[in-house]
Amino acid sequence: MREVVNARDDVPRGGVAWRQPSRCFPPWRTIYGWFIRLGDAGTWESIHRLVTLDRERAEREASPSAVIIDGQSV
Repeated sequence: MREVVNARDDVPRGGVAWRQPSRCFPPWRTIYGWFIRLGDAGTWESIHRLVTLDRERAEREASPSAVIIDGQSV
């Protein structure tokens, strides 16, 4: 399951299409199927809500307003 979540995060970060995940991840149908299933169950919204609450607890803005990209990421 951890690899499914890692692969789901890799898609928007790397601009990778659903059907072209890195070879270290499960098949794309597995990743996409779990993404849809967890979305329908409200899991992604719950995770986002927990992250927001944790940021507020740490006296930070609920949503980050900037992104830092280092030279290797570019």
